[in-house]
Order: sequence, then structure tokens, then C-alpha cells
Amino acid sequence: MKLTSPNAIAERIDDHVIQLTFIRKNIVLRAEEVMCGWSLALQIDPKRQSKILLLTAEGSLLDEEARAAAFEEKEKWLKIAMVVQNLGQTIMAKVSISKHTPSQNTQVFECIEAARNWLFKD
Repeated sequence: MKLTSPNAIAERIDDHVIQLTFIRKNIVLRAEEVMCGWSLALQIDPKRQSKILLLTAEGSLLDEEARAAAFEEKEKWLKIAMVVQNLGQTIMAKVSISKHTPSQNTQVFECIEAARNWLFKD
């Protein structure tokens, strides 16, 4: 199953994993744009029992409200592997994870292979 919106693509890549790809490059996403992507994942798995492989768009960041909304949503899923594209996204993701939700269900990666390995290790 593959669902698309102007901001994101969500598709089941495994029985237990949904890949959520944000596609709008070099912009600052607002909360409604980010949640539009998360709603695609929710349509695929309404019970939120899947793990999420989240791919950020090159050069894109989230505004403060979008970060809060995204990190509130991520706490509702089993495990999130977030693949970032640059140093700015890495810093923003790690600070947001620490500030909003100091849980262990989210990790930040610079390559898809490492993110997938982490998701599938248990």
C-alpha cells in the first residue's frame, strides 16, 4: 500500500515497517504539513503497531509548532528511525528528541541502511 500527499509519501515496506518520506525540499514545514504526512502512516496502520522509517526532505526543517506536533505523534508509534540529510537536520532532530520526548523509541541516522538495521534488530 502506498499513499501520497503534497508533502509526503507513506508506504508499507515490510509487515511491520512503514516508510514515511517527506518530499518538499528546502522549506520550513508547518504543523499541518507535517501532520498530513503522519496521517498517511495512520491510514496504513490505524492502530500504530508498525515501526516507522522516516526520511526527511533535503534542506527542510520543521517550525516550532511542527516539531512539537511531530514529536507528540512519534511517541504513539513503536519505533522511529529518522534519516536526516544534513548537519542542520541532525542537530535539530537530536535537540528536539531531547527536549520533547526523552524516550528510547527514536533514533537519528545519516543513512537508510543503518536506520533499517536498527528498526529490524528486534
